[in-house]
Amino acid sequence: RLESTGDFEDIFQNAPITGDPTFHLLRSGFTQLFFDGGGGNDTLFVDGSRGNPLPINGIDYIGGADNGAPGDSLQLIGDGIFGGSYAPSATTPGSGSALLGNLPVHFSGLEPVSASAFSTFSLITPNSSDALTIDSLSPGANRISGVSGGIAFESLTFSAIPSFTLDAAANDAAGGGNDNITVFDPGLIASGLSDFRLLTGGGTSNTLTVNGGSFNLDNDADNANLTLNVNTDGAGIA
Repeated sequence: RLESTGDFEDIFQNAPITGDPTFHLLRSGFTQLFFDGGGGNDTLFVDGSRGNPLPINGIDYIGGADNGAPGDSLQLIGDGIFGGSYAPSATTPGSGSALLGNLPVHFSGLEPVSASAFSTFSLITPNSSDALTIDSLSPGANRISGVSGGIAFESLTFSAIPSFTLDAAANDAAGGGNDNITVFDPGLIASGLSDFRLLTGGGTSNTLTVNGGSFNLDNDADNANLTLNVNTDGAGIA
C-alpha cells in the first residue's frame, strides 16, 4: 500500500500493517513489482485504501505450488473511488489479470481472487461460451465461479462495490456464444451493491437460472442481451 504521503511504497511481508513495513521503497525508483510466492498457500493483498499503490507497469504475481485449499490468493482493495476489473486467462487456469484504475496486476498459479471497496468493478470472461455460478460463502459477499470456453477460472468474491458488471459478452466470437448463469440462495447479497449488470451478448440461447434468494437485473441487460431465457425456482427476480 502507499505510505501516507504517497511518495513511498510500503510492503509488509508476514508483518502486521500497524507496524513498520518490511520494505519502504521510493516510488520514483521503480516501475514494476514482482512477487513469487514459491511453495505453500500465499496471499497477496493489494491495498488501495490510501490511493492506487501500483507502479506504472503494475505487478506480476506468481502463486507457485500450494498446500491444498484455499490455495494461493489475491485480494484487491480499492479506496471507494477508482474502478477495477478482473479478466481470467482464455487458456490457462489460475492465470489472468486485474486492473486497479488503469494499472495491471498479472498473475499465475492462483485459486481465489477477491475485490472490495471499488466504485465499479467488472468480471470479463475470456471466451465465447460461459457456465457461471453466483453464490455466497460469507455474509455480505457474493462469489462468481465457473468455466469460460471450457477453461476453469479462479473464483471472484466481491463486496462493498456499488456497481458490478458480469461481462460474458466482451470476448464473444462472431455469432456469439451461449452463456449459462445460475444463481443460488441467498441470491445477490454483496454489501453496498446497488447496480448489477449482466451482459451475455449475441448467443441464441443464453440462460439465467435463479434457484434461490433474489436477483435484481439492471435495465442494461434488456439492451445488451439479444436472447436471454430466465428461469426461476421459487425465487425473486426483478
